[in-house]
Amino acid sequence: MCKYALCVIVHLMSEPGHREREKAKRRRAIEIAALDLYAERGFEETTIQEIADRASVSPRTVLMYFTSKADIALSSVNLEVAKLTERLKKESKKASVMEIYATWFKQFEIETDSELQNSRSRAFKRNPTLTGSMSFEIQEAMEASSVALAKEYGLPKNHIGILLTLSLIGGLTNILEQTSENQSELMNGMRTALEYADAGLKAVKSL
Repeated sequence: MCKYALCVIVHLMSEPGHREREKAKRRRAIEIAALDLYAERGFEETTIQEIADRASVSPRTVLMYFTSKADIALSSVNLEVAKLTERLKKESKKASVMEIYATWFKQFEIETDSELQNSRSRAFKRNPTLTGSMSFEIQEAMEASSVALAKEYGLPKNHIGILLTLSLIGGLTNILEQTSENQSELMNGMRTALEYADAGLKAVKSL
């Protein structure tokens, strides 16, 4: 009886972890299926049914994980951007904004799913309008960035230098998603953008 009870307890403890892993695998399969279809057929032309078929799930399952086709395209981006916002709010008093961005990029480079990233890059190249989508997470990151930059460089939050910096970083991300052949190229481009933005803000402050 004791052995049986122990087995039941172990099973109950391990089951939630197994379910979560299965959910993560299913979510990833749906993302990659959708992004590959966006790259092959185009975003507008792709249907939820086709995404479900490619991922070997039902359309209902797709919509359990994602609210829309656009949500699938931006889902992983939004998760990473939310981490950036959290870093900016917590670390901007002890580290520069550019350092926070650089650390975030480095962590993103280490942790990112290269297959998923490459599928997203191909999808965004085929569908440039996707990169212009402004989710709540991206808006929040831009707001946190402007507040942190204003404090660090001693400039008003709506100063042209800060607005140009945010435009540069956000715009370059869109461009690199469409033009980079792989994740490494995208990361190198973002590092160059940070150095350029930092130099520009320092020059504006000295005027």
